[in-house]
Amino acid sequence: YFSVRESTERQRISGLVKPKEKILVLFSGIGPSGIIIYKTHPGCKVEMVEINPQACRYAEENIRLNRLQERVESHCGDFRKIHKTLGKYDRIIMPLPESSYKFLAPAAGYCKPKGTIHLYFIGTDEMEEKIRNVVQKTPKLKILGKRKVLPYSPGVYKCCLDIAKK
Repeated sequence: YFSVRESTERQRISGLVKPKEKILVLFSGIGPSGIIIYKTHPGCKVEMVEINPQACRYAEENIRLNRLQERVESHCGDFRKIHKTLGKYDRIIMPLPESSYKFLAPAAGYCKPKGTIHLYFIGTDEMEEKIRNVVQKTPKLKILGKRKVLPYSPGVYKCCLDIAKK
């Protein structure tokens, strides 16, 4: 999934990145978040994980077309199965709004202390409560803030929670 309407949000996240950060993008799709970050911060290392083989092919093509093979790596597979090949990251981006909260606790294990997780979700009260419960049950996580990203349906927004690891 790719939406040009989310370019402002991708730029916001890119603006938060510090030089030489190591970044993981889970559920990366065709790779827009990882590619934008690296293009604006060439000293960073970006790894992306996507389970959909067709999206993986497009991500690899985007990496090749942007000549980013040295610093942007794409892993095709289920995060739960390939996680052993991953390291520790300063920033983790989880842009799958319907279900990324289900992977928050395991993803937090790959976040460095003082790192940040950007978790996207459909902004219903019920969904936000589920996420807050996961944060409370996961050691060393703290919600820094919430941001409405764009309308999802009438009266409902796609939102982002910025979560810090202590």
